[in-house]
Amino acid sequence: MPTKMVGQYVKPKDWNTLISDPDTMVIDVRNTYETRIGMFRGAVDPSTTAFREFPSWVDHQFQLVKTESHQSDSTADNIGELKETQIQEPTQLPRVAMYCTGGIRCEKASSFLLSKGFKEVYHLEGGILKYLEEVPRAESLWDGECFVFDKRVSVEHGLVQGTHKLCYGCKQPVSDADMEAPEWESGVSCPHCFSTKSEEEKERARARQRQFEAWGIIGGPDKGRRNHDGAVKPLSGSL
Repeated sequence: MPTKMVGQYVKPKDWNTLISDPDTMVIDVRNTYETRIGMFRGAVDPSTTAFREFPSWVDHQFQLVKTESHQSDSTADNIGELKETQIQEPTQLPRVAMYCTGGIRCEKASSFLLSKGFKEVYHLEGGILKYLEEVPRAESLWDGECFVFDKRVSVEHGLVQGTHKLCYGCKQPVSDADMEAPEWESGVSCPHCFSTKSEEEKERARARQRQFEAWGIIGGPDKGRRNHDGAVKPLSGSL
């Protein structure tokens, strides 16, 4: 519930000092396809494929696991069995500094950690993008590029467009090396999704790619065009 409680915001100019402290645990709240191309030095990667997996990772990482024990009351049989639920927690939870692309996921994640008993939870205000915009490369503790959800695919310091492209088979970023791999097929697959796709899926992707290469749009040049009466406009030369 980030509307009720949230971690402490840290300005980009103060971020390096916080994450350089050996008593601070730095957590990347993003998913594997994002962390694969860039992270802050020393950060922990939860290796999640979706943000909904983050709570389970926290429970496992910090041993916040619910255990049940059953006790019988020997002096009062009519009371029956007592059921107790306990949460086993380590004696001291670490100071945590977390970050994500633009800061939104961190608000939810920091709220979750506070609800679990963490006392010191910080997150990067404005996310990685604000950090890359404001902190000079010479002072930066960021390594790699930052995945973004637009046509740029990735950005570097100063928010300059990065070198990664997008695999339209899985919507994941790919490097130049990935596009040299045998699993790479434009519009169809890359080394990160090749083994997860069936031949039927690949054939459908190839058909879409052929349409795009021929017409510049999937479905043909007149896809979505309608006459004033609402009827679909026929292809040129058709009856």
